Amino acid sequence: MRRRFLLKSFRSILHKQLSYFLTFIFYNYYRLEEEHLREELFLEMKNYSFFLDSDKFDVDITSKVDGENFYELYFNGTRIYILVPIPDDTESVLQIIYPLSKYSVEIDRVKGILSKTVLSTIYSGSSNIVSSSPYILCTHLRRAYSHT
Repeated sequence: MRRRFLLKSFRSILHKQLSYFLTFIFYNYYRLEEEHLREELFLEMKNYSFFLDSDKFDVDITSKVDGENFYELYFNGTRIYILVPIPDDTESVLQIIYPLSKYSVEIDRVKGILSKTVLSTIYSGSSNIVSSSPYILCTHLRRAYSHT
């Protein structure tokens, strides 16, 4: 009787620890993916500033504001933008704009993929989280990203 109780207690504690660990892993993975999206967007905007050959971004000429640096990603209430210097003009800057709504769609896509991955990891093979291994987690993440 005691053995059974100890075994159930141990499983319960192990299950909680693994749940917390997986939550931590997926939270950090989400933060890394969000950072990756920001970096990718910044690099695309910077490349766009050299050739201006895409319909993905909007362009505006604005006056230069003190404290804002060139080639740095800024988040506004409705848009994401970088500032690019205009040759021979010290008063104005070129603002390359990406709508925040499109960025939010990308973030929601990442959240959806992670949600599906978490659920499929927890319920894959057997109904408990103890059977999940890092290999299974990586396999589910690869599958989820390959379908999008």
